[in-house]
Amino acid sequence: MNNENLTTMVQSDEPIEPKIFSEVDLDLPTENKEEVNTAEATADPTDEVTKETEEVNVGTSCLADWFEQYGSTFEPDIKQLRTKIRGLDPRSDIIIVLPHETNEQLEDGTKRKQVELFKKADEQKVLNLPGISMNVYNNGFRIISQFSETLFLKSYGVKTGLVVTFCNKINDQLLPYGQTKLKKSDETLIIKFKEITEVRTSIAQELDKEELQLMYKQSSKVIDDFTNKQDAIDWLIKRQESITDINHHLQIDNVITSMLS
Repeated sequence: MNNENLTTMVQSDEPIEPKIFSEVDLDLPTENKEEVNTAEATADPTDEVTKETEEVNVGTSCLADWFEQYGSTFEPDIKQLRTKIRGLDPRSDIIIVLPHETNEQLEDGTKRKQVELFKKADEQKVLNLPGISMNVYNNGFRIISQFSETLFLKSYGVKTGLVVTFCNKINDQLLPYGQTKLKKSDETLIIKFKEITEVRTSIAQELDKEELQLMYKQSSKVIDDFTNKQDAIDWLIKRQESITDINHHLQIDNVITSMLS
């Protein structure tokens, strides 16, 4: 949508045609509530995090409040468009301006922009953490947050709630090691830590090419180019950069998690 159309939209009282986010079934791990409660009761967040069972809680917010608190972090690339359109609830339905998916420039040299309408932004679950990046896809959005020097969270906003992938940063790459799903009613996320040396050790191990092809069929075309796990991880992460479907992102996160487990 160009700037001229955007101006016309803002000045008009005609209804906006919303972008509808759809979601297919997600193959996500189920959480053992008894195990989580036991670990939560014994964990001390003040201790150095070295064990996979140690956990801390992070609060949640809604997308509307999150943009109010952290949205300026992404300006001028991404910003909320504040409009006065009769009949539009500015808290429930928020409009975001962000770089166009083509990354092209207009004739005047400015980067092309596009707008996205988030319906029920006051109900969409997000983590109450600042983000270091945000991407909008064809069936939701992704916010990446940094929790510690090595722990990062990839939060995928979908119609039914929020899917969070836990990642360790190793060699400037966010390597997934676990995943959980929050419902709209959940007020906190229990963060699970994993000993980072375990992941480093796993990366150095030989790649099981047959297993990778079973988990991710698209790898069959380039499987001969991989000599170790790091080669496969490099390819999978690079592939994610051009993917616009959240379910595909989650699939790749799960593949890398399985490779390094």
